[in-house]
Amino acid sequence: MPENKVSPDAFSKMQTGDPVAVYKKAILGKVEVSVVNPFNGVPEPIILVGNPTTNDSRCFVEVWSQMEEVYFERQNKPLFKEGYVIKLKENVKPKEKGEQEKSYEEFTRERIEELVTAPYMKFKKDLNEIESEPVLYRVLTVAEELERPEKTMVNIRQRLTEIQQKE
Repeated sequence: MPENKVSPDAFSKMQTGDPVAVYKKAILGKVEVSVVNPFNGVPEPIILVGNPTTNDSRCFVEVWSQMEEVYFERQNKPLFKEGYVIKLKENVKPKEKGEQEKSYEEFTRERIEELVTAPYMKFKKDLNEIESEPVLYRVLTVAEELERPEKTMVNIRQRLTEIQQKE
């Protein structure tokens, strides 16, 4: 950003409390992400800590401009791929025909609840498509919290074991 000042658009969004996008760490451990400081435009690392299931504010990153959003997504691509960081909120755009559904790494808690409470065959099919260990841990945690049947838990643990053996 020129002259080390906040862009007027980003500053306006900060005042109204409406960020361009919100990201959340999805695992219990610490996660280091690279962000652009909105005040001086300089990239810097920050460490996300806290428990993501309690909506601890230290688990979230808000970005205030398109430039920051693009930078964040490009610099932290491996974290998205592994399911360590997920995108929670973005400017809502109508879905176009043929647009793919979000990947499992981007699922919100509500969507994971839908997955574990789905009919058995749909649950099993969706579970077998998950390739990320952190996502499976999220699914297992939600299933335990919802007190799903032991059959569900066994299936999740088996899938988790399969993924761990591949790596």
